[in-house]
Amino acid sequence: MPADEETSVGAFDPMEVDPAVVERGTRGHAMTQNALADHVESLGFAPRSPRPDEPNFDLAWEADDQVFVADSEDR
Repeated sequence: MPADEETSVGAFDPMEVDPAVVERGTRGHAMTQNALADHVESLGFAPRSPRPDEPNFDLAWEADDQVFVADSEDR
């Protein structure tokens, strides 16, 4: 499932965190994740999101009997 590039964040105290910066970061993360998924798919692999019984990650795919997982550190 593609990452939501139009997601927005809840209210923040503008003196602590600029919500526009957070939204740009969130959108940029989703766009990067979707670009990687498109590339993985173009190579003939099936990108996927985590299943309910798996740890949270951004993207995974299988190739040559190996599982590859892509994840950013910030959550």
